[in-house]
Amino acid sequence: AGTSDLLRFLAYIAPYYNPSNTGPWTQPLGLFLYCLLSSLAYFRSSRVGHAVLSELHPDAAGAVGRSGASDHRYCPNDKEMLALLSALLPLCLNSIYSKSPTVSSDGTSSLRILCLLMPRGGVRSGMEFALKGLGGESVNQGHAANGALDVCRKLIWPGLG
Repeated sequence: AGTSDLLRFLAYIAPYYNPSNTGPWTQPLGLFLYCLLSSLAYFRSSRVGHAVLSELHPDAAGAVGRSGASDHRYCPNDKEMLALLSALLPLCLNSIYSKSPTVSSDGTSSLRILCLLMPRGGVRSGMEFALKGLGGESVNQGHAANGALDVCRKLIWPGLG
């Protein structure tokens, strides 16, 4: 029930991520996107880490479970995670074009987290976004090039080092 409510909420706030939409709500939207994806990454890594610990050291995993340190009740399953990430991807891409540099940066950082959680779809969409922003048809849209370069910097550069 929680995932469907969150998906409904994301659909409701999606118009506010339109790059031309500005107001006092703009900055919190960028931060919300980043915090939500950071939380999803935390839950996902905790669940995977606990699964590996359970496989390698069942006694230690049991102790961690009894301590409450690995509470996975709020972690979406794989199907829910894919639905959430698919709903968040367009919000990330729209926020990159925001007139606010902070929201644009939050959008790019959020896209990077999304790509770690959903590599195939996230990286493909991010690279298509970057190539379109650097293409000849966007020569009159300076904001597109800035966003595209930031996507390249945050998605490609870390993979090269």
